[in-house]
Amino acid sequence: MVGRRNAVVVALIVVAAGLVAARPSAAVPPECVTTGGVEPAATAGGFTPIPPVRVLDTRGGTDPGAAGDRLAAACTTAIVLPEAAAPTGTTAVALTVTAVGATAAGYLTVFPCSVGRPLASNVNPRPVAVVSNLVVVAVGDDRRVCAYSSVATHLVVDATGWFGPGGQPYHASDGARLVDTRTIADREAGPDGRVASGDDLRLAIGGQHGVPATATAAAVNLTVVDALADGYAVAYPCGDAPPTSTVPVRAGASARAGQSYVGLAPGGELCVRTSVAAHVVVDLVGWFGP
Repeated sequence: MVGRRNAVVVALIVVAAGLVAARPSAAVPPECVTTGGVEPAATAGGFTPIPPVRVLDTRGGTDPGAAGDRLAAACTTAIVLPEAAAPTGTTAVALTVTAVGATAAGYLTVFPCSVGRPLASNVNPRPVAVVSNLVVVAVGDDRRVCAYSSVATHLVVDATGWFGPGGQPYHASDGARLVDTRTIADREAGPDGRVASGDDLRLAIGGQHGVPATATAAAVNLTVVDALADGYAVAYPCGDAPPTSTVPVRAGASARAGQSYVGLAPGGELCVRTSVAAHVVVDLVGWFGP
């Protein structure tokens, strides 16, 4: 009976690992590191969006049910950010941090590697689940951020922009529902209103909803509900869809939501793509711009 139960848990972890965007062909198993040193400079300047880029995926091209390449329990791993995600002068980055296939319930903390780990939690991993959250974290001159997990878990990290000189300030919004495909007025093509798998839901933001045409990025809450299968959704500047994810999606009526700082394409548009057919709700929280 114990062996059968363990087999079921492993099978469910394999299914859960498919709830974020595609894995790269290979990955280096994360190593535990020590932290500490000079505290990074205070966050200066504003936000500069980038096309979302994946900066870490511990699953690599291996069996997602294997335990060998997970971040070990009570371990801190360093994430070296590419220059595109953290150019010279960067003081902080906006990340979507996702825990996949954790072996137990726990917590995950993301922080600058140059300081000691704070008593804080950014994401709460759960067994047989995919959990994500927006994290804004300071970055030192070495372009490194660290992630600590209290339990063994796969870790997926996507960058959507950086803070520093030349960036734009944040402006809070009174809040506006940009789209809700469950309502008749906002329904997409199709009999049930769901956004089809692989289709883009295009949202005009710049120049509307109190956001000026000069806005460079938006802060949005993305909610996915009534999905027909497990998968993921990604918000991004309209154009080529990136191999990243914003919100993991579960089949059924349960809603999954997440906030993200997303760049706007020329013309002020933002796109949402889902890997499975699902209803999509997008709420405006704020915007970045002059």
